[in-house]
Amino acid sequence: MLPLAAFVRRHFLWVLLSVYGVAAVVPGPGAAAARFDLGAWAGLNARITAPLILVAALLYLAAMAVDASQLRVLLQKPLLWLTGLACVWLGPAAVVAVGAWLLPSLASEAAAGLLLGMTLVAAMPVANSSVAWTQQAGGSLPWSLGLVVLSISLTPWVTPTLLKFSGGALAGADPVLIEQATRSFSGAPFIVWVILPTIAGLATRRAMGPEAADEMAPARKLLSTAILLVLNYGAGSLALGDRPSMVALAAAAIAATALALIGVLLANVLTWALRLDRPTRDALRFSLGMKHTGLAFAVAATAGLTGQRAAMLLIVVATPIQHAVAAAMDWAGQKAEARRQQGEGSDAA
Repeated sequence: MLPLAAFVRRHFLWVLLSVYGVAAVVPGPGAAAARFDLGAWAGLNARITAPLILVAALLYLAAMAVDASQLRVLLQKPLLWLTGLACVWLGPAAVVAVGAWLLPSLASEAAAGLLLGMTLVAAMPVANSSVAWTQQAGGSLPWSLGLVVLSISLTPWVTPTLLKFSGGALAGADPVLIEQATRSFSGAPFIVWVILPTIAGLATRRAMGPEAADEMAPARKLLSTAILLVLNYGAGSLALGDRPSMVALAAAAIAATALALIGVLLANVLTWALRLDRPTRDALRFSLGMKHTGLAFAVAATAGLTGQRAAMLLIVVATPIQHAVAAAMDWAGQKAEARRQQGEGSDAA
């Protein structure tokens, strides 16, 4: 199991693109699963979609990997974590505001849907996968884990507020659709499906003990990756099944890249302003540059927005792009470290 988990992680971007290829060719099962509502099937007065259940499982598994004792380091720098948390949402919100101005000229027919997708992605917390990239790059795990946990904890209150603001303030946004997303996934539902799985994961780790929980890491990572790929197959089936236009695809790629790069830019600004060390800088870069697109898809599915293909396209495109940006940062970091070691070796000689 360990070799398989390592292989999938090492080649995750290519595996993800392959899943999108399958979604484009065989979209039927993924689209049906994405629209399945367990609540309606069981006669409940609540939407319980398959993506929502899968995201809850992802959050539970991610929380099992969190060593709460590591988060104490955040208490030593309250200004940094408060500023970092603000950047999680403020930077992407600024990109959405610019997108509301530019998208109608880039892709007029799909502008409203793309802006809806941008708004959903921008309103999400830090992606769990940022922790894996931080660890691979030798960044600060406490800061990476802390931003994930803290941003998820604030999501039930921050996300509905941002969605409501976008619906009322952004020219080009469809206020009806954004209000629909806000109304269907705020307050208690968000707490039940986001906060409770996170708390349950933390409690499970505490009950099992750190050593037993860490022994399960390969299986947990493999299961998390499988769930993430299933989620992306469903989203890809909705977005790619009808072959989106190249104009819409290009506009979605530009918007998704801007959402990822604004986080990296803000991390660099914080590093300069607060004179942070390299591990903390790397943790901020990956954390602020990666949004929980799986949760964005779950919000869209729960709000009944799966018919908004341009919005689904933005969410689908954002996932590989932010992993590609993370891979580029990791590659650049490795090159810089190699040059530094080479320089030290030359000085020693």
